[in-house]
Amino acid sequence: MTFIRLQVKALLDRNAWLFSALIFLGMSLFGAVQDSSSGHGDLSLLLQLEGMLCLYGVIVTELAKPSLIRDKQTKRLEFLLANGLPLKQLVRVYLVSLYLASLIVWLPGLLFEGLQAVNHSMGKPFFLLMMALLIQSFLITWGLVNAILSRENLGRLNAIQYQTILVNGILAGLSLAVYHDQSMVEYYLGTKLLLLVLVGLWLKRRRTIEGIVRSYY
Repeated sequence: MTFIRLQVKALLDRNAWLFSALIFLGMSLFGAVQDSSSGHGDLSLLLQLEGMLCLYGVIVTELAKPSLIRDKQTKRLEFLLANGLPLKQLVRVYLVSLYLASLIVWLPGLLFEGLQAVNHSMGKPFFLLMMALLIQSFLITWGLVNAILSRENLGRLNAIQYQTILVNGILAGLSLAVYHDQSMVEYYLGTKLLLLVLVGLWLKRRRTIEGIVRSYY
C-alpha cells in the first residue's frame, strides 16, 4: 500500500491538476450545450458514457507516460522483478495507482456532472451511469497495463494512447450496435463488459516476465 500511495502522489503533480482543470472546463461547456439540447434517453446516456470513457482513455494513458511507460523504457521494471517483486504484485501496484490517480484527476468533472444530473432529476440514471463508468474504466486500465507490459518494442509505446482510444471505440461501436438491435441497455452493458474482459485476458496471456526483459527499441 505504501508503494501505491507513493505512486499516486507522484502522479498527481502540477500537470495533473492543470489537466483536471481543463477537463472540468470541457465538461462544463459540454454540460451547457447538453442543457440546450432535448432528450435524456437511454441512447443519450450511453453516448455520454462512451464520451466519458474516451476521455478516461486520454487521462489514464497520459498518467501512464511518466510512470509505467517510463519505468518500462528505463528498465526499472526489470530491476524490480530481478529483486524479487512478483509480476502479479507489480501489475496490481500500477493498476491501482493509475486507476486511483485517474479518478482523482477526473473527480471535479464528475462532481459537476453529478450536480447537473440532480438539477435535471436524473439522479438514478446518473448513478447507474457512474457504476458502469467505474467498472469499465477499471477494465480499460487493466487492459492498458497488460498492453504496456506485453509490448516488447518500446518504440511502439508512443502510439499507445491512440490505440487505447481506438480499441475502446471499436468495442463501443459493437456494443451500441447490439443496443440498436435489441433496444435494451442491459445488452449493451453485458456486451461491452464481456468484450473488455476478453481483450484484457488476451493481453494478459501475452504478458510475461520474459517479454518485459526482452524489451527493445
